[in-house]
Amino acid sequence: SLGVRLDYSGQPMVPASCVMPREVDTKIPAKIKTILKVAGFDENQVSIDIRVRCRHGTGHTQEDMFNLRSGSMHRFPDAVVWPTTEGECEKLVKQAEEEGFCLIPFGGGTNVTHATWCPSINVDPRPMVSVDMRGMNQLLWINKQDRLAHFQAGVVGRNL
Repeated sequence: SLGVRLDYSGQPMVPASCVMPREVDTKIPAKIKTILKVAGFDENQVSIDIRVRCRHGTGHTQEDMFNLRSGSMHRFPDAVVWPTTEGECEKLVKQAEEEGFCLIPFGGGTNVTHATWCPSINVDPRPMVSVDMRGMNQLLWINKQDRLAHFQAGVVGRNL
């Protein structure tokens, strides 16, 4: 009947939630947050909140939703950072190179290609940082003659 939650394998589906993956080192997020703070990123630009990290490591696919609801989550980023300028992006890349962590760009968040999924620690043990580009969503220039426009990396379709 309508309104009844379907089961899989005889087990009721639970609401989507972020479950800590088994392979997470809980010391790494705090270390990354400290590194980024020293690099000049302020408190509002870096998050190690479990829900924010989970959201930046999953998307809107059926597979993502199933994993969230079944508790079979894969590894997700250790931290999320929101740069707002090219200079901040340059600093971020420099810090990642110096400190040995991996940067994963985050755009609209649909993740239909699984591009925001972090590789297993067995495949890549480096700390993972999701770089949320939504703070860089400005129009840089328009060429009316050629009908071209140049936007920053964080612009999404509904803002065009």
